[in-house]
Amino acid sequence: MRRAREACREGVREVRVRRTRVPRGARGIRKNGRRVDLEKEPVLVLVTMQHACARLIREGVDLALREGRPVKVLHVVNPDAAPIGEPAINAQALDYLYALSGEAGAEMCVLTSNVPVTAIANYAADCGARHVIMGGGGQACGIAETLSQLLPGVRVMILERE
Repeated sequence: MRRAREACREGVREVRVRRTRVPRGARGIRKNGRRVDLEKEPVLVLVTMQHACARLIREGVDLALREGRPVKVLHVVNPDAAPIGEPAINAQALDYLYALSGEAGAEMCVLTSNVPVTAIANYAADCGARHVIMGGGGQACGIAETLSQLLPGVRVMILERE
């Protein structure tokens, strides 16, 4: 969280965070009969304001459960970028992703930044992410390559649409 706070001072503003409540002193929790060790490095899932990103959250949860890791979901908004789509639909999609994250026991964070890739890298480094899962798209390869350079030792995976 410290690096996220530093990023906030540098122009990145944290908008909203949903955290999973864990009893004090609890080292792990059970999800679907499997133990999730909250002290392990999490799986970070990157989403945009689309209902289709639900598949990314599901894949991230599946990977996390296999490895006994927690899941974090991140959306970064560039305030300088032109809005894409209808604002009401985008808000509905983001609410849907929040609900899905909550059902999966994942923390979801929405950040605003003029340089989204840097904000993603800072957040991933701050939370100690071991894996980053993102969707495919026009800029996905470039973003994944940049993240791989900024986050050595972190596996960045692009999941193409089916």
